[in-house]
Amino acid sequence: MNDQITLWGLAIIPLTISIILHLLLSDIALVFIIVFIFNIIFLSYDYFKNRASHEYPLYMFILGLVFIPIYLYFRTVKDDHKIRFILVWILLYIFDLTILQMAI
Repeated sequence: MNDQITLWGLAIIPLTISIILHLLLSDIALVFIIVFIFNIIFLSYDYFKNRASHEYPLYMFILGLVFIPIYLYFRTVKDDHKIRFILVWILLYIFDLTILQMAI
């Protein structure tokens, strides 16, 4: 269960913060920096918490720093065959892009 909580946090919280900040702020660079920091925090927490028990290689973490869905894929779809984390991330990402386009 704790495994799923950290994955839900990674899939939902940074993008939700991005959506809220895009609605409130006009500085896109500041929003990017804030969301990037939240992504690193949640990704690092999930990876280092689960690395010992599942023996995940370091390249998963590095790929996750570049693109979060790759990390979610390796953590969920490949291991547990659960796509709900990636689907939620994709839907929130599309919504975030929509808000961003409306703000420009």
